Amino acid sequence: MIRGDYDSLRQAIRPGDIIAFGGEGFVSALIKLATGRCPVSHVGIVFRTEVSGGMWQNRVLESTTLDGFSGVVSTRLSQRLRDYRGRVWWLPLSAEARARGDWPRTEKWLLAQEGKPYARREAALSALDLLERVPLIGKLFRNPDRHARLFCSQLAGGGLKEGGVLPPEINPAELTPRDLVVMRLYAACVQLKGSGREIPGFNTLEPETFS
Repeated sequence: MIRGDYDSLRQAIRPGDIIAFGGEGFVSALIKLATGRCPVSHVGIVFRTEVSGGMWQNRVLESTTLDGFSGVVSTRLSQRLRDYRGRVWWLPLSAEARARGDWPRTEKWLLAQEGKPYARREAALSALDLLERVPLIGKLFRNPDRHARLFCSQLAGGGLKEGGVLPPEINPAELTPRDLVVMRLYAACVQLKGSGREIPGFNTLEPETFS
């Protein structure tokens, strides 16, 4: 794990990179507990918007609760970092993973999700992997691959799948934040905010493991 400052890294952050969050609240604690005490409780995905004169800004798309709305929202990344209470990591995609991506297609899909409501039930079910293996009733705990409502790792995983970074067999609605950060997709783990903490299992499992 590397420590870094956003202002010095701003130009290196690219569309498709994952921003991982470790919150300090009660809901974040439950998510961490349900996913093996992983310090990551939430994820977002980076895209860029042009502002003027060829200048651009990094933005992060998330399914979360902000300013009274619960669902898919985009925020300027610098603002999100400033306001967030907890740890934040930047997970830049590896050259290999980035080479697989169709980024115009990814961005088009991601932006089409903005404004959709948060999928609370599906987020809870995505963490119940053990129950999915129970004969006869296991299928009751599996989420269908639908996008009318989205939770955070479903949104980010869906964008990466749409653009070809993740294999087509993956169901993003079954991915937890921990699943996304342990996939072998990244070049580094750079902590941008909060007290230093490694992410156990980071970048160790092939994406096909989650098919």
